Amino acid sequence: MAGAPFRPALEALASTLVYDARVTGTDTLSRYAAVTVPTLLIDSEASPERLRASTGTVAGTVPGARRRSLPGGFHDVEAGVLAPVLAGFFA
Repeated sequence: MAGAPFRPALEALASTLVYDARVTGTDTLSRYAAVTVPTLLIDSEASPERLRASTGTVAGTVPGARRRSLPGGFHDVEAGVLAPVLAGFFA
């Protein structure tokens, strides 16, 4: 993997992993329960189950949150699928 062509892109994201772990950790759930703004949580049907479970947990914790699981690859939902969902949420 050290010589993989996508390695530089992964290294560029490495510093954000601590934040990913932080927002998916259970110690922050009580904070999410205090959110008072309209919230939409989106994952893809191809996201790893751990991430989908975290999305569902947060959606169940944020009062009034909506969750959508969209068809598409992990981090690769087609714009034509995502755009109407976002437009409907922000309408």
